Amino acid sequence: MDTEGAAARRGAAGGRALPGPPEGGVPPQESARYIVVKALEDGVTIMGLTRGRDTRSHHSEKLDRGEVMVAQFTDPTAARKVRGRAEILTDVGRVESGV
Repeated sequence: MDTEGAAARRGAAGGRALPGPPEGGVPPQESARYIVVKALEDGVTIMGLTRGRDTRSHHSEKLDRGEVMVAQFTDPTAARKVRGRAEILTDVGRVESGV
């Protein structure tokens, strides 16, 4: 027996089924938002900030000049903070930090 949701996921994937949403979560295609950060100087810091009542930094990375990081927003990651000179590309545009 085939459900309507599974048939729609197969159609979007060219015949193979895409994973459905996690239990009580957001479907993967809606949660897969990314940013690209290119360091324009040594020591650029990228921090992942949590969701919820108390926003905390849960992860950080350091980039040197010319390094690029592709970062995904996930269930625990609500925001990214970039410290230093960097070019940041998102689905809504481009911005340069530390100018």
